[in-house]
Amino acid sequence: GKSGTAYIKVSLLPAEIEQTSDRPPLNVAFVLDRSGSMHGQKLEDAKAAILDAVRRLDRRDIASLIVYDHQVKTLIPGETFRGFNHFEQVLSRVSAGGNTAIYAGLNQGAAELRRNLQGSYVDRIILLSDGLANEGPSEASDFDRLGKALAAEGITVSTIGLGSGFNEDLMTKLAKAAEGNAYFAESSRDLPGIFEREIGSALNMVASTVEVRVELDPGCRPLRVVGRDGIVKGQAVEFTVNQLYGGQEKFALIEVQFDATEAAAERVIKASARYRGVDGRHASNGGSAKVRFSKDQEEVTRSSDAQVALAVMEHQIAEAQEKAVALADKGRPREAAATLRAAAAYNAAYSTERVAPPPPANAAILETAEEIESSGMSNSRRKTMVFDSYGTTTQQAGSTSSGSR
Repeated sequence: GKSGTAYIKVSLLPAEIEQTSDRPPLNVAFVLDRSGSMHGQKLEDAKAAILDAVRRLDRRDIASLIVYDHQVKTLIPGETFRGFNHFEQVLSRVSAGGNTAIYAGLNQGAAELRRNLQGSYVDRIILLSDGLANEGPSEASDFDRLGKALAAEGITVSTIGLGSGFNEDLMTKLAKAAEGNAYFAESSRDLPGIFEREIGSALNMVASTVEVRVELDPGCRPLRVVGRDGIVKGQAVEFTVNQLYGGQEKFALIEVQFDATEAAAERVIKASARYRGVDGRHASNGGSAKVRFSKDQEEVTRSSDAQVALAVMEHQIAEAQEKAVALADKGRPREAAATLRAAAAYNAAYSTERVAPPPPANAAILETAEEIESSGMSNSRRKTMVFDSYGTTTQQAGSTSSGSR
């Protein structure tokens, strides 16, 4: 008998790949920053992390190595993997010096992948940089456009920002546009774990170009897709996931408006997905759920799904982090702190209504609000918030600095 809003979680959760022999071959380009700021231990740790990742490859795979400063060089072209020793010998000769031509390095990595785009490979660029793009295109919007163009070719780009001197907006926009992971490593000591995670996920890919369509009965109107890019078309919602990995959940939260409805009535929600498997063949899957209405408010409260409620609250924090960063950039730290406090208050009330505990990050953002209001937003705090927000809204890897996720 009452109208109101609710959230629907549409989840994709493929099974793990059980045998190594079943995994898809990888076509990967390692794009390494060797500018002057990478001198010393940072470059040595980066090279060691790449070598650790290379140990996971075999002759099914194709691997290339591109390095850049103010110039770009392909040290190992896109060819059948020639083994660990070959990579080790080439990397041992890499030294640091010069400026940072990230855009050119990225383009060269894509060129190496394009030599082998035809086939059943997982096509991925892993880009590492510790500095600002100061040679060639340098705006985040430039990289957003390039990332979307690469994604249209089936190329995923994952980015690793190292230290405190890189542009986090550029790195996250690029990764999001190219549907890859984005990592913030405060220290080069974090790099081996990042490369291990990145190669591990690529070797566990089970589907690509996943097109999802959600259809709702009349009386249940979709309002928006939260966090993820999606299109509302009347009673339907559509969104795409570029790649799915075994055992890794991807989902979309859809905010919907329910009309006032009589008790015992039902509404049906249908979801279908069309995708390409690692064998190159197209397949589809789907499911449905029924929404029932009741006069008993306690029954309605008890029926809330705690995992969906948790996802909603985490996305409230992510959206507040994005707004807080934008406000702090405009010199409005008090408003930035107020935005974070408002999200925490919303979650506290929402968790009570939905009989679900608030996420651990709820307490943390109150501490962050105090910090921002008293002393402004530090460079490190800004990076952590940008990457954590990215990780939540895309269900990708985010910040990997000490003590974070």
